[in-house]
Amino acid sequence: MAYRGLSFWIVITLFFCQRLAAQQGVPAAGTVSTVDLDGDGQPDFTEDVTLLPIHLTDTYVFYGLTETDHSILLRNRSDLGNFGKGQSILPSSKSRMGTFNLQYYLARNLPGGWQYLTINSPISWDSFTNVYFGVRLTREDGFHAGWLLLTRPDRATYTPFSITDYGYNPVPGEAIRAGYPPDPPRITTEIVTNGLRLSWSPALTKWNLQSADSLRVPVQWSDLGSGSTNAIIPMEGKTRYFRLMKP
Repeated sequence: MAYRGLSFWIVITLFFCQRLAAQQGVPAAGTVSTVDLDGDGQPDFTEDVTLLPIHLTDTYVFYGLTETDHSILLRNRSDLGNFGKGQSILPSSKSRMGTFNLQYYLARNLPGGWQYLTINSPISWDSFTNVYFGVRLTREDGFHAGWLLLTRPDRATYTPFSITDYGYNPVPGEAIRAGYPPDPPRITTEIVTNGLRLSWSPALTKWNLQSADSLRVPVQWSDLGSGSTNAIIPMEGKTRYFRLMKP
């Protein structure tokens, strides 16, 4: 009786696994999601699924990132698309154009359930559960570096990635580290005859220079103007704080 009971549970377990596989199937074709890195209301990248039926039971599944007319995916090196966390990304990095297929596999619906076969590619993404991609955005003030983080809960061939985090550097031409916010713009100081000279990058001429007497909440910031790369502040014998604010 014990032997029969064990056989019964083995049969049930296999049947249950086949039911789970059969329910996976193939994803729906179309745009999965969009992402707006710079917050201007326009999508910078889309996640898309493309299906290519080749037989009554076989379908090629392509999942990838699609660029827009003002975005480009950047290569880490000529043979790799992804960046390591903390690795510097420059908007001048070598780029790839169009759509980058992060996953492509064959979904085969057989009598015993679904099977998923990875198609050979230069990079085996089946070994990843998270991937950082470098990006370049084109804006009125120049090229901006950014990054996308794509994750998934497991490494199964059919488990799709999704964009779970992203960032970009609002300063044109400057680098950003994958997985981290951009470094704040730097303001250099110099004591001159008529006060304190503040200077910053020419890429920030449209940014507003602001000052506050205290950083105690609520902070009261006052605009000191824009359209320049430096300002001379009179020495008034009191503590003041300064920042550059993107308009």
